[in-house]
Amino acid sequence: MPEAATKDEISLENSLVNRVWPWINPIPASLSPGYRKHKMAQNHQVRCINKTDRTDAHDRIKSIGGVNADGTLWKIGQPEAIKGIEAGQWNFYVSGPGNTVWLIVAESRFGHKYLKTQSDGEQPNNLLSLPECP
Repeated sequence: MPEAATKDEISLENSLVNRVWPWINPIPASLSPGYRKHKMAQNHQVRCINKTDRTDAHDRIKSIGGVNADGTLWKIGQPEAIKGIEAGQWNFYVSGPGNTVWLIVAESRFGHKYLKTQSDGEQPNNLLSLPECP
């Protein structure tokens, strides 16, 4: 998975996570897209993103990030996340109060792949509402 963060970044992220995302919804394996595909994909909660200044849906998200079980931060670029999802290596999800949604790989009308949640329209609004990753 992505590179480890410094102690200062972890402290910042932990305080951000505790203020902005205090809920954690464990996802039963039976609901995981990886489970449905009979692959052993790892599930990762996305808690932050980095945006670009572009307006096209496929260019809006630069990277996604979260916190590993050991407390270290992870962050990967959108192209790497797409490859991991398509390869069955990773599943990503976003949780909110009483709601958990999976990230999926979408394709723009011009054939460009990008990430969005299952409940988003063309624009990845659920992801765009997340705080910026450090």
